Amino acid sequence: MKLTKAAKRITCFLLCVMLSFNVLYVRADAAEDENTAAGQNVTEAENLDLMPLDEEETESPDAEMTEDNWRYQDGERIDETEDALPDDTISIQATETPTHPEGTRLGIDVSEHNSGIHNHETDKTPIDIDWEKVKADGVDFAIIRCGWGMNYTSQDDLTWERNVSECERLGIPYGVYIYSYADSVERAKSEAEHVLRLIEGHNLSYPVFYDMEDNSTLGADLAEIAKTFCGIIEDAGYPVGVYANLNWWNNYLTDECFDNWYKWVAQYYTTCNYKGDYTMWQFTSSGKVDGITGACDMNWQIGYPNDHGYIGPFQDVTADSWYADAVSYVYNKGLMKGLEETVFGPDQILARAQFAVIIHRFEGKPVTTYSDVFPDVKAGTWYMQAVLWANSEGIITGYDDTKLFGVADDITREQMATMMYRYALYKGYDVSEVGELDSFADGDKVNDFAKDAIKWCIGTGIITGKDGLIAPQDHTNRAECATIIMRFMQYYEQ
Repeated sequence: MKLTKAAKRITCFLLCVMLSFNVLYVRADAAEDENTAAGQNVTEAENLDLMPLDEEETESPDAEMTEDNWRYQDGERIDETEDALPDDTISIQATETPTHPEGTRLGIDVSEHNSGIHNHETDKTPIDIDWEKVKADGVDFAIIRCGWGMNYTSQDDLTWERNVSECERLGIPYGVYIYSYADSVERAKSEAEHVLRLIEGHNLSYPVFYDMEDNSTLGADLAEIAKTFCGIIEDAGYPVGVYANLNWWNNYLTDECFDNWYKWVAQYYTTCNYKGDYTMWQFTSSGKVDGITGACDMNWQIGYPNDHGYIGPFQDVTADSWYADAVSYVYNKGLMKGLEETVFGPDQILARAQFAVIIHRFEGKPVTTYSDVFPDVKAGTWYMQAVLWANSEGIITGYDDTKLFGVADDITREQMATMMYRYALYKGYDVSEVGELDSFADGDKVNDFAKDAIKWCIGTGIITGKDGLIAPQDHTNRAECATIIMRFMQYYEQ
């Protein structure tokens, strides 16, 4: 067929356009190869670091997702009866608070669902939790949801800021959790950044928990997802745990890596049937707590708070301090308090009156009538009851020469050992376990009044020495005192 001049011009134009596109494609492909070879190719994971926090700029990939798990279907709560939920996941709701042989504290976990919010897009006015009533009702701790999914402000829990500020205002120990939709390590990374953005500047008492239960994540590499999230949280200095129901723990979260973190198990029954170690048991979602409209989740803490990374409210005691466990122990036993609400003062030397008060607390603070035993112990002082009671039981004495107790005198190691020894005798404890003074280079420096006590402390391991020395006349700071008390209590508890 013979082409006209116009047709020829059009054909020529189209060929030029096609050649131009081909050149551009080849150049782009070559540029991509060049960037890849130079290590400059931007990956999806790196793009997540630049993810905007404003949902108006970029739509969240989780925006259309709703909770789909053993408790929710398409975001709506399932009727939690024995027939409605999967086998091995949950049993009947306990009609009364179940007991646990190692349960030490009762707590709640809350989110915007506890504030009358069921649609994140339309329900923006929550029914606030009355945290003063919650505290007065005997709640020992709270785990607060900070958000869900990846690091978008639209996925922050709408009640997070108020809940955390109220817990801090009222001194309620708390941890946090985030509901996960992560089906890749990239999303897990973003979820960790989501948590870190929200908890910055806050003083958590309990771990950050990773809520792994959404059915949309089944089939993903859950172990690698957990390693990614938990690793980032741990690197930021926070203790971390994983939450899941019994079915997930038994069938999906079985990799040995999960033994590295605190386990929070959900099973609504009179007992928890999980065979592994765990530090939290969510035993019902039908709890009734004053100050919360409707039902809420209830939890037993298993073991003591220091089993959960909780060392009390003290900002001057870090989790990696050699005395952290001891401070946590004495604080949660009610034996030692802080100098201030958030200050323990581990390096501050302890006075004799302060140690008398601690021993008084051992015994439940028995009441004693004032008598003029020591000239420096006046009626109505904060240490009067403790000093006079301990003196009446032969646990403490004053100075022979001055007849004073020495209220403000710094306590020495041998004085503290002697008071502990006498308290053990008062309680009728076995004090036959003794060590040798000459096993320490300065064993001959121990005063006669303290020799039996120091030998007992060595034999029981209550005192282990300082760089091969007993250092009997050294003054004792609060961190050392906490450690000696913990060893004493644990020795005789066993």
